[in-house]
Amino acid sequence: MRIKENHKLKGDMLEFGDWNNHQSEMMTWIVESKPSEVRVWLKGPLNEDFAYAELAEELQKCRHCFLRLNLKQVLRVNSTGIREWFNLMQTLSWPSLLILEDCSPAFTQALTQIEEMSLGCWVESCNLPVWCPSCEQEFELKIELTTPLLNQTIQIPCPDCSQQCRPDIEGIVQIVRQQASRHED
Repeated sequence: MRIKENHKLKGDMLEFGDWNNHQSEMMTWIVESKPSEVRVWLKGPLNEDFAYAELAEELQKCRHCFLRLNLKQVLRVNSTGIREWFNLMQTLSWPSLLILEDCSPAFTQALTQIEEMSLGCWVESCNLPVWCPSCEQEFELKIELTTPLLNQTIQIPCPDCSQQCRPDIEGIVQIVRQQASRHED
């Protein structure tokens, strides 16, 4: 597994997101099954307590062609959670298309640092943190991952001071390139 720079190490633990005062939370989920797809909203930290086997068992009952995982509320990710993520991905061999949507900044950072996290998935959209150098405000920007993103310079006005800000899209551009190359194969 290749890990790029731009992460926090706490002892032997790799962490993405803010872990202050959130140690006791557990991952929860809501599953919505429709005739054509299953949609799952995950909420909580992706850590060693993620009961991926329970989620996989619940999803086995509603096999469909498409599985969408909404990751907007996955606010923290650590290395043991990444291991549990890989376990879930290995268990979910049935969907013909596994879509990751609305990935939180912490999950997006993990995706951009650990390339293998998106294997077997189609990453539809990510939320990036944007920092305004003028007023020092931080806010999020949702970006749809499409091929035209490769040739764009994205600027967005700060919601507080209207200063034009430029999010760092290098990591998600790499995801777009990987998805495009997988689609060509």
